[in-house]
Amino acid sequence: MNEKEQCLASARKEIGSAWKGCQKLEKRGVEFGKRCYVWQEKLRNQGLSICALWKELNIPRQTAYRWIETYLETEGLKLVENTKDRSKTNADIVNALIGRLENTQKAVKKMVDDWAGWSEACPEETSELKKIIEQIGKYFVELSI
Repeated sequence: MNEKEQCLASARKEIGSAWKGCQKLEKRGVEFGKRCYVWQEKLRNQGLSICALWKELNIPRQTAYRWIETYLETEGLKLVENTKDRSKTNADIVNALIGRLENTQKAVKKMVDDWAGWSEACPEETSELKKIIEQIGKYFVELSI
C-alpha cells in the first residue's frame, strides 16, 4: 500500500468512527468536525479530496462542512457571523480562550518550577516552547497598548 492509500485508509477509519459517534450523540459532532478538518488538510496534501471519502462513507457533504464550521467556531479559530446575537456568541469564544489561557498559565507555572529538568530532558522542545511563550508575550504587550 503506497503513502496515499495508507493516508486514505487511516482517514476512512477515523472519520467513519467519528461519524458513527456523531450520529449516536450530537454533542460528538464537534469532534467529528475536528477530525474532518484535520483530515481535509492531510488528504489535500496528498492530492486527495475529502468529499470523495464522505460520499463513500455516506456522509452528507453539507453536514460535514457544518460540523467543520462548528468546530472552528468552538475552537475560536473563526468568528461566528450571521447570528441574531453575535456579541454573545463571540463573547463565548473569548471566554473559551480565557479558559485555555488560564490552563496554559497553570501548565507553564508547573514547568517553570522544574525548568532545568525539562531543559535537560528535552532541550529542543523546551527551546521551541520558550520561543512560543515569548511570541505570545509580545502579542499581549501589543494588546495592552
